[in-house]
Amino acid sequence: MEKSETRDVLLKIILLDEDGKYRLKGKIGAINDTVYLFEWQEYRVIGKREFSIRIGNEKTKAEEINENTYIATFQFKNYIGKTNIEILENGKEVSLRFKDFEVLSEKVGKIYNVSLENTEKLVQKHEELYNALVKYISENQFCSHSRLPLPQALELRNLKNL
Repeated sequence: MEKSETRDVLLKIILLDEDGKYRLKGKIGAINDTVYLFEWQEYRVIGKREFSIRIGNEKTKAEEINENTYIATFQFKNYIGKTNIEILENGKEVSLRFKDFEVLSEKVGKIYNVSLENTEKLVQKHEELYNALVKYISENQFCSHSRLPLPQALELRNLKNL
């Protein structure tokens, strides 16, 4: 991981677009062009005009709070990893200041004893976890020599052990 140029840790509000019309509020870490969010936390995108947000395949229309304030709320449940967040104004995508969004788990910080305020270290620990999982899965392929789908290959393997 290369050294970051900018390091904002656990911000409560960040500007999402260059014009400052949209803000993201919640538990947020930002390093360079990436915004880090946490699963199970509630986030709000606050705008000055009517808009929608699209995260993956889900689209949420912002609710009007008063004449110049609209809010869209979202939360990641049982999800960590890269994600897309788009703001749509009259159906057109708004250009955002950040290129990447990634969802982290607070549990990983607890497992590795890393404070959430240390975003860089927390991201590093997530990468280590992902790499360990991929290595484990690739080293323990059950059906590497079989053309059977994994569940059937597992059943055959269990039968051989009887």
